[in-house]
Parts: sequence; structure tokens; C-alpha cells
Amino acid sequence: MSEVRSEMERYLEALPDGLDSYPQCLIKGVIARMVIERLPRNRALSELPQPLRHLVEFAPLPTEWAPEVHTTALILYSVQTVYGSIDSFVRRAYEDNVALLDSMTYRLLFRLVGPRRLIEHAPSRWAVFHRGSELVVTERARSSNRVVLQLRTPPKLFPPVLAHTHSSSFRAALECAGAKNVRIEFTQKDSSTIEYRGWWD
Repeated sequence: MSEVRSEMERYLEALPDGLDSYPQCLIKGVIARMVIERLPRNRALSELPQPLRHLVEFAPLPTEWAPEVHTTALILYSVQTVYGSIDSFVRRAYEDNVALLDSMTYRLLFRLVGPRRLIEHAPSRWAVFHRGSELVVTERARSSNRVVLQLRTPPKLFPPVLAHTHSSSFRAALECAGAKNVRIEFTQKDSSTIEYRGWWD
């Protein structure tokens, strides 16, 4: 059994009910599909547990919702089978987010608002793609280009790979809104809170 595959299993074992955990936590289908469409389909259908095989076989439409826990498990599986490393996955996730946020469907929400207004509406922008978790602006300096955000979730919903990935997603969103030289750092405050600190020019 591979190291990254074991990471998927460790993630599920750490949750209260494995794949059945947190049914209220959902992710927009357009993101789940990006993960699913790059999987080696035959291998995935032979190796993954039944609920994940079902998600692979019957991928949600872009406007539908998929279980966040299931999608996170597929991401951990894809790091091994598609990307080979966490860094490669995070780079691709950043590129995918730039393309998604600049698409006709989402451009008005991100491209044309400017970074400061985007920060003001960060909780509602997060809710466009996620349910059952909350993004909160805890500190915003009106006189400078910096922000502190907290991502609040049920315990252990997002493993470190996803914490890193969301950092790249926030960077992509700020850049789409016109920010330059964006830097994002994150800290896992506890099992339910990830704090992100951002700066830009």
C-alpha cells in the first residue's frame, strides 16, 4: 500500500464516521469534477471504496453539490495516482482556480470587484463553492493591503494538503481581483480552525 494512499486512509480514520462524516459539508460539483476527470478511471474503480467509486462513476454536474469528505479523499488519492507529489497538485490546483474564477460563470464575482471588496465579501464567495464550513474575516486593515482569515470547519475536515490548497485558492482569487505579488501564509490553529494571513501590493 502506498504512502499517499495510506494518507487517504489515515484521513478517513481520523474522522468520526469515516466516509459518512459531516454530510452537511458539501463542495460545488465543478470542483469535484476537476478532481474526478483527471483520475485514472479503471484504477480508481478497482481500488477505491464503494462510496468513492460511485462518485467517480456518477460525477456531479458543475452546478450540483458533492460530499466534501468524499472529494477530499479523492484529492488525497489523486496526489499519488495523478500528480506524484503534493507540490505538483497544489500548483495544478492554483492554475485550475485561476481558470475557474476567470470563467464566464464566476468572473463577475471575482475579476471585476477589486481585492478590498473581494475581502469584504469573502464569506459569501466561499459559500459559492462550499457548504458546512465558514470563512471569516477576522482582521482587515483599511489602510494597507493585508487580511487575516479563519476557515472554520467540523474537526479534521481538511487535512494539511487541503489547507495548503486553499491557500493557493485564496491567492488565485486575490490575483483575479487585481492584487499583485500576493503572499499567503497559513497556520493550523486547532482541528477546526485554519488561519490565513495575506499581503499584496
